[in-house]
Amino acid sequence: MKKVLQTMIVGALTTNSFAVTIDQYLDQVRKQNMSYQAADKQDKGAALQKRESDLFFTPQFFFNAQSGFNAQLPSPPFMEYDEVRQQNLTAGISQEFSFGLEAKFSYSVVRHQYKGMVMNGNPMDDPYWEAVPSLELNVPLWGNAFGRTSKARQELTLFQRTAEQFGAKAQAVGTLVEAEIAYWRLAAAQESVQIQKKALDAARSILSYVTEKKKKNLGEEADVLQARALTDAYMLQLEQAETEERIARRKYNLHLNLDAETPAGELTSLDYRSLLKETVPETRPGDRPDVKASEAQVSLARASSALAVEQNKPTLNLIGGYSLFGRGDTQKDALAQAG
Repeated sequence: MKKVLQTMIVGALTTNSFAVTIDQYLDQVRKQNMSYQAADKQDKGAALQKRESDLFFTPQFFFNAQSGFNAQLPSPPFMEYDEVRQQNLTAGISQEFSFGLEAKFSYSVVRHQYKGMVMNGNPMDDPYWEAVPSLELNVPLWGNAFGRTSKARQELTLFQRTAEQFGAKAQAVGTLVEAEIAYWRLAAAQESVQIQKKALDAARSILSYVTEKKKKNLGEEADVLQARALTDAYMLQLEQAETEERIARRKYNLHLNLDAETPAGELTSLDYRSLLKETVPETRPGDRPDVKASEAQVSLARASSALAVEQNKPTLNLIGGYSLFGRGDTQKDALAQAG
């Protein structure tokens, strides 16, 4: 009987060429598992949001356009007009440098017109233009000196997104690890069911054999009792194996967002010989996303503390500016005088 059971076990461990492999199952998990997809998208989103930290010291272009009129301004005694019209276009570029300097260069072009203006009896409502290029410099001397506040904000954004990115990576990896555990648990449960079925068939054959032998008075009643006990034991083990298979199948389908009772199909058998050759590494592998997330959290806390210290410092800035002014009857004349 021992030889028969060994033969059946070997047959149960034979890999079916049509079985679902672990790689195929994990590919399905990546496509169908909502938790994995959410973590993967969060990972990619955080990677893109990390680029926000580069914007702190990037030149910023700005543009402003205004147009309006005022008909309620009081007129001086020597001239009369109906309303004042004004159009203003301002464009420029500003940048904050990592060493603390804030620089801003702008160019404004303004069109003025006193509509219906009469001065000393003469109409003078022709428009005129003004052009004003200007440069502004701001150097912090106390708070944010040498750009410490801005650098802290930059690091705060960077490490916050980094922690989110590696946290999402760890969640995605954890989902795949749990899915792989569910796969091998179901594979082992399927093998166990097949083994227990074959063992039960063998036990029933032995029971039938010793029963017939006893009927012919060629055997002992003790052999029949022993064979029946063995059959009952294998029936109980089969029920336990089938219960484990149903539980494992539910976990297996859970990672695929399928109904718990959906048939799983045949899975790849465990390679027991290769498992015997595996060894547990003495040190943990590096570059683990959960470790990276923890490191980013530490750096985030440091940057937050540095920012809090800088924001509590008094503000003392050295501000300087330089502007040119040009006026003319046409826009071209105003720009030429301002240059």
